[in-house]
Amino acid sequence: MAKVDVVSARRLEDDRSPPGAPHLPSGTEEPPGEPAATPAARALLLLLRVTGLVTDRAGPAARLYAALAFVVNSAGAGWFTVVCISTGRVLQGDGHVVVALSHSGFFGLMYVLMWMSMACCFLWSREQYGEQLTIIRAAVHRLSEFHGSMELSASLRRNTSKLLAVVVILFTITVAVRLYYQLLFPCGKLPLPCLPSLIYLIVFCWSIVSFCLVPFKYVLSSLYVESGLQKISTILSAMVEERYQPDPAAVCDIISLHGELSRTFGRLTRAMSAELVLVMASGTIICVTMLLTVISSLTLGTFEVMVPMLVLYTGLASVTMVLPSEAIQRCLEAAGEARELLLAAELRQPPLSRQLGLLRESVGRDLDTLGELGLFRLRRSTVLSISSTILTNAIIMLQFYFA
Repeated sequence: MAKVDVVSARRLEDDRSPPGAPHLPSGTEEPPGEPAATPAARALLLLLRVTGLVTDRAGPAARLYAALAFVVNSAGAGWFTVVCISTGRVLQGDGHVVVALSHSGFFGLMYVLMWMSMACCFLWSREQYGEQLTIIRAAVHRLSEFHGSMELSASLRRNTSKLLAVVVILFTITVAVRLYYQLLFPCGKLPLPCLPSLIYLIVFCWSIVSFCLVPFKYVLSSLYVESGLQKISTILSAMVEERYQPDPAAVCDIISLHGELSRTFGRLTRAMSAELVLVMASGTIICVTMLLTVISSLTLGTFEVMVPMLVLYTGLASVTMVLPSEAIQRCLEAAGEARELLLAAELRQPPLSRQLGLLRESVGRDLDTLGELGLFRLRRSTVLSISSTILTNAIIMLQFYFA
């Protein structure tokens, strides 16, 4: 079991990595045998690198590749926006304002917000993400060495595998929906020749998947934080049941590791705050578009044709709004559990009451700050508030539609 003296534990508060943690480059390489090095996490980080949302290391080649990926996304967003504006103007000219909004993604606003979130990622958080995630993983790895060895690995493996499965499902839905409409309206019926239509298909799938990976990369980091908090709860539960008797130095080590985990995740959240706010705004527009599409397609008798698009909208709304909020909610629940156990541990372990009190204050700060984006906090109640606002605005629009 890893133990450090009180001086080393205090020095950790000002250091960027925990004492004794393996030296890692800012990227995705992990030391052999680390419990957090799950195959699903590696696959997710590979996807992030391929789409240019994460840069493993500084250098001209990495920056050039990220710039090329961003140029492709920018070209796609511009193309989609032009097509949506043209479609919306035609439908608006026919007197179908609500139909124009629903079938054009609010005249391309949905794709503009998607592009803006990827632009924020390219400009600010792309290089920071690998560095901050490395520090988080190192802290989680050190926490896994306390009382229970590698139990943390099973939790991370399970959660990251579920996250990767969601990515694969969403990618499959995106490709299938685009192919469906490509076959439904073959080249002879499109104003574009076959080659541009094929390019449109590829760029559309690339851009949608790249955009969806923005919230996925934040959720990936939150899974590590949740696992670290759960491990602290496991340690405290053993202390309450008197199955584990740590010395003050070991508790100071846990305090320092938790502080490193909390501060680093806070820095990562601040770095990604702009893109996450834009992701939530995109999700709001997607939800409104989905509701209006249901109403307009039922009215016009085209609901069967729009079902695949509604499935895609549902997936995008879930990824952009529900997934990040649910991930932070799980972290808050893990922090709340740890805080409750700390109260009991202070009573069962009087010699460690001072150290446990400091840890309780540190965990309590998590309950006040986790998921803070400036404009709002990511948590389950946020999704409920946004959903209520969406329904209210949708009802107002429908009043104009049936007027």
